[in-house]
Amino acid sequence: MEDEKFDGLLMTLIQQSQGIDGLFKNFFGFLRRRTDFFINPGQAKSTVNRHYDEQLNIFIEKKKEEEQERIASEKAKQKREAEKAKAQESKGAKVEEITEEEAKRIAEKSKAATEAPGDVKMEEPKKEEAGSEDDKAPPPLGNGGKTDKYVWTQTLTEVVINIPVPADTRAKMMSVSFGQKKIKAQIKGQPPIIDGEFPERIKVFL
Repeated sequence: MEDEKFDGLLMTLIQQSQGIDGLFKNFFGFLRRRTDFFINPGQAKSTVNRHYDEQLNIFIEKKKEEEQERIASEKAKQKREAEKAKAQESKGAKVEEITEEEAKRIAEKSKAATEAPGDVKMEEPKKEEAGSEDDKAPPPLGNGGKTDKYVWTQTLTEVVINIPVPADTRAKMMSVSFGQKKIKAQIKGQPPIIDGEFPERIKVFL
């Protein structure tokens, strides 16, 4: 630039003058000795002030531009950091892939939790005669029913059958067998208390 072509020379003068104050002293001394600069003091002072104000305004405008650039740079940096944080958050919420076998197992568990087990084929409860003591007995807890031989209840996950037996009956006297399609229970040597097939296969837990 035009105003920079003397920078090297002026830097040398500042160094040899031992600073800016020494440079001005030598510069105005040169004008006093070698020119008629001070013949008209008012004009001389006006000239100095004019160039001073000109350079001061350039300096102020430059500082404003630098501050605006700094603010814009800071905003751009904050925007980049926010976008980076959002991208990292999105990566953390990625969907986890599973194998076909795992998907099938999850689906089976979900189906088993929402469906009731196969209903047990039971005898229709017999109608009791009006006024009998059995009519006064409370119904079984849960979603079930009762017959003259047993009481049963069921939930979404299990079926419970309670069979009344004589007080002196021991475990080894009982014969109970059931599978996915059939159930049979009896006191050994006596007719079966329950003997029938389920309408659907059930899950058996031993």
